[in-house]
Amino acid sequence: MANHHSIATVIDKNRVASLEAFVPMMVIEVINDKTGAHVDTLRVCKNGNADLTYRGDLYVSTDFKMSFTTEADRPSECNINFFDRTSVVTRYMETYRGGIGFKIDLFFVNTGDMSQPPEFKETFSVRSASADTGTYMITFTLGMENPLSLRVPRRTQRRDRCQWRYKGDECRYSGSLKSCDYTLQGDNGCAAHNNVKYFGGFPGINPA
Repeated sequence: MANHHSIATVIDKNRVASLEAFVPMMVIEVINDKTGAHVDTLRVCKNGNADLTYRGDLYVSTDFKMSFTTEADRPSECNINFFDRTSVVTRYMETYRGGIGFKIDLFFVNTGDMSQPPEFKETFSVRSASADTGTYMITFTLGMENPLSLRVPRRTQRRDRCQWRYKGDECRYSGSLKSCDYTLQGDNGCAAHNNVKYFGGFPGINPA
């Protein structure tokens, strides 16, 4: 997504003083390093002690710091440190190759109009990671996503596998279940979510 400023943001940033804030937010996509499958999506924001709901998704407030480096003849990198107060990220890192290969979206939201698209959105992948279990601090070194690692075409027709992002615009599920196995009739699939109408697979394809 190209970086942009909404009209509301342009007006707000040119005021002498504003009651609104630009809140940094982060989406962590947990990726199974063996299969490449999407496992879970975690959302955090840096908004003091207050969680935020943005476009229907809850972003848990935590403290994180970002620093960007850009050098000639080298891909851009971002170093990020954040407090994993529930240890959920640490547990996923222990299961999936230390977090290497996780997908990270970093962006800013103008709290003056939470219906607007995010500002300055960039997508990275985790190149290296570490977790300090004593302090609950996570350190990610992020790099721009490698275009050679992307699936082309992005969508393929499969009879037993949903192609939509869980709780995304196409999925439309907004219930309380925390995860999905992306199947139609699996134990944690679309039928179990009462969301068969929006299954993103193609069950009519001949299995032979």
